[in-house]
Amino acid sequence: MALSSCNKNNPTEPSSSPAASLDELISGDGDVILTAHKPPSNDGITGVTDEQYEYLVNAKIDLLEWELNKYHADPDCIAETLNMCEKYGLGILICDSEWNSFLSLRDEKVIAAMKRYDEYNCIWGYHVVDEPQEPNKYARIVRLTQLVKPRCIAQINFLPIGATPNVSAQVEDFLSLVGSGNLRYLSYDQYPFSPEKGSVPQMFYNMDVFRSLGLKYNVDTALYIQAVGSSYYGYRKPTVAEVRYHMSAALAYGYKNLKFYSWCTSPYNPDKYTDAIIGHDGKPSDIYEGVCEINASVKKVSRILGNLDAVEIYHNGRIDNSTNMLDPGWYVQAVDDSDFLVSLMVDRNTGRNYLMFVNKDFQNDVDFSVRLQKIQEIRNITDGGLEPADYENGFLHMQLKAGGFALFVLGEQDQLHNETVFDEETAEGANYALGKPIYASDSVGKDGFYAFKANDGKLSSSGSSKGWMFKHARSLNKTDNECWLMIDLLRPVSVHQVTIHPYKINRTDPEASYFPASFKIQYSSDGIQWQDAQVIQDYEYLSGQQPPVFDFPAVEARYVRLYFTSFHKVTSYNVIALAEVEIR
Repeated sequence: MALSSCNKNNPTEPSSSPAASLDELISGDGDVILTAHKPPSNDGITGVTDEQYEYLVNAKIDLLEWELNKYHADPDCIAETLNMCEKYGLGILICDSEWNSFLSLRDEKVIAAMKRYDEYNCIWGYHVVDEPQEPNKYARIVRLTQLVKPRCIAQINFLPIGATPNVSAQVEDFLSLVGSGNLRYLSYDQYPFSPEKGSVPQMFYNMDVFRSLGLKYNVDTALYIQAVGSSYYGYRKPTVAEVRYHMSAALAYGYKNLKFYSWCTSPYNPDKYTDAIIGHDGKPSDIYEGVCEINASVKKVSRILGNLDAVEIYHNGRIDNSTNMLDPGWYVQAVDDSDFLVSLMVDRNTGRNYLMFVNKDFQNDVDFSVRLQKIQEIRNITDGGLEPADYENGFLHMQLKAGGFALFVLGEQDQLHNETVFDEETAEGANYALGKPIYASDSVGKDGFYAFKANDGKLSSSGSSKGWMFKHARSLNKTDNECWLMIDLLRPVSVHQVTIHPYKINRTDPEASYFPASFKIQYSSDGIQWQDAQVIQDYEYLSGQQPPVFDFPAVEARYVRLYFTSFHKVTSYNVIALAEVEIR
């Protein structure tokens, strides 16, 4: 996403025109959801009791995240929990012991297992899997959840970047397979507070990678907020201020579902974990009241934040890993070396701009100032009201708690984000496919084969970017063998040509023969109804020839799809492979 900064100018005082009321700023049904992982269960410590649910409600928890363990799989515990959720108005992501066999079950069996909970209004969705090694296998399950309950949450959580090789590639390939609109939250876990007291957590690389993927594929993001320590896994129990910092930073990076790991302390590993929010004795721990206070402050603005995308993020003072430092020419200018980050956020429905500041000092409350330029109107909405900002002579003043945040709304005329994502496509012969969201019926998802490698600009195969491969066991079920690759061009354009670059590592590699022979080039305005632009039959790619170019009369399309009607037979598999697709 190409971004440009404003020109340097003298600061401008706010205009006298009033901003909208706070209620009028709520542009859609978005919200920041607060989730309790490891909620109360019949574990001999907490119990599914009114007392435990009052703790949840007092802390502004919206949603319980069930998991597959011996306590949560108990049918009596499930029934009692669902009744409590109904009573207290909490949502839950449910699962039971049958979930373990979903990958081996036919669609109708999976659907039936989910539907057994239809009578409960508290079901917001379904736990699918945690930290899968091969996430593509679960794309089918996620799609099925939407047939049972459209727009439900399908809980699938990913490992952080670096935990295993190629995590970001696996995540993007999964997004390509699960399909647009089928995944409510792109979720990962990282517990950044290491054992050394006061040590600085390095968490922004993961936040930014998942933020960027969420924006690319139009999926809200979620993460786990560390609320427990573990000597076994090597992280400390965070203080209230550190929890606040973790949450504030996540909100500034645009995250919409903050999940406390953990709410209750693990009863089956008491020697490996410190007290969580609810301690080993089933009572609130020393951070409970602080978490309640933080959550209440988040809920004051959650209906605003739930509709905002974090489009530009800059840091000042302390240099953490994988951060962009504040540009002296930008709209916000630092006046000293204070440790803070600032996020430019844009309402996805109205386009209105917001600024969110986070105090990166998670040990001390701070008073600090920044200089603003070319901003006509600014109001402080941090406390849930529309208040005048402490803004004078071009300087914005703030008082922030340790790790805390401040949120400001700008005037309708203040458009700080200059979206130029399509500028490179104005040149004649531009490749519309390059870097756009890409979707596939299936994908190998490893060894350098990922759907997004088919439009990453690398025209020939290499070890880390071989291209896209469909490799599917042949089946009598026709839909199992459906094979297509679709690119969202993000807006309607005139398209007249598709170039397909063959997958080929070396001359002797037999997989060079996986080039498609019979297929359709199709186009669509909505990604649902398709028309043929060209039908290719029995095309033979000859080794060493130039990549074939397929021309057709110009059509207006937002989506372009290659729909394959023949396959290469390799033992018991149907296979198609290609290195790159260009669209002009």
